[in-house]
Amino acid sequence: MDPKVDYINDNFRQLVQEGRIRDAVKFCEKQASGKTCVEFQCLALRNLVMCHFYYTGDGQAFRETSLRAISLLDSRKDILKEDRSQYMSFETIKNLYSWFCKQLSLAALTAAEFAKYSEKPSSVRELTSEDKNAIRYGTEMKSKKDDWKDFKLAAFEVLLQDSQTKDRNISPAQIACLGMLYIKERAVLCLKPNDLNTILPKYTESVVSSINMILQECESNKMAPEESQLAFIINRASDEINKLRNDQRTDTKIVNACMKTLRECKAQLAKTCFDPKAKAKLERLKKSKTYVTLEGIKEE
Repeated sequence: MDPKVDYINDNFRQLVQEGRIRDAVKFCEKQASGKTCVEFQCLALRNLVMCHFYYTGDGQAFRETSLRAISLLDSRKDILKEDRSQYMSFETIKNLYSWFCKQLSLAALTAAEFAKYSEKPSSVRELTSEDKNAIRYGTEMKSKKDDWKDFKLAAFEVLLQDSQTKDRNISPAQIACLGMLYIKERAVLCLKPNDLNTILPKYTESVVSSINMILQECESNKMAPEESQLAFIINRASDEINKLRNDQRTDTKIVNACMKTLRECKAQLAKTCFDPKAKAKLERLKKSKTYVTLEGIKEE
C-alpha cells in the first residue's frame, strides 16, 4: 500500500479524535483537490463523506461529495474497469465506487435517482439481493411521488428508532444529515407542513446531540477542542432553519423554538471550550509533537 494512503487516513483520524472537525473537513478538501491523483482524491472524498455523515451532519455536503466522487471515478474507466492503478488494488477501487453509490442512494432525492445509484455498482460487481430490491422499488415509485415521499420519511423514522438501540451504533449526526437534506430539498421531496414540523425538532435535537457526542469523545481522549472547530456545525444548522421563517409550510413557533435551542447549544459550547482547564489542556496539546497543524502538513 502506498504511504500516501496512511498519510491521508492517519491525519484525518487524528484531527477527528482531537475534536477538530472543521480542520478535518479542510484537510479532506485539500487532499481531494485536483493536485493529487484520482485514487487519493477518492480516498480523501470518502473521509469527507464520513466526516459529514458521522460528525457535521451536513446532508447537502454529504450528497454533493458522494456525487463528486462517483463522477470522478466514472471519468477514469481505465482504473475502474481494469487493474491499472499504481497506488491501490483493483478491489479497493471497486469497493470505494460501490460504497459511494450506496451513500448516494441513501441521499437520493427522487425514486429514479435511488434506482440509478442502486444499480450503478453492477458495473464493478454483482448486485446483491438488497440492490435488486432497491432498483425494483425505485422503478415502481418513479410515477408515485407520495409513495416516494413516504418512503423517505419512513427511512428517517427507522434511523431515529435505530438510534435508540445501542447495538445499532447510529450517531446523531446521521440523523442530522438526513434531516438537513430533507429540509433543504423539501420542495423536491414534496414535504407537507406536518412533515416539516415533525422533522425540524428532531433535526435540531440531533445537531445538539452531535456536538455533545464530539465533546464527550474529546473528553475521553483527553482533548480540548476550540469553539470554532464545532461552532460551524451549529451555524450551518441555524442558517437552514432560519430560512424557514418565510416558508408558510412551517410553524413559526417550532422554528423559533429550534433556533432558541441552537443558540443555547452554542452558548454552552463557548462556556465548555473557554473553561480555564480546557484552555490550559488545549495549549499543552498545541505544544506537543503529535499536534497536527494544517499549515505544517506537507505532501508525502
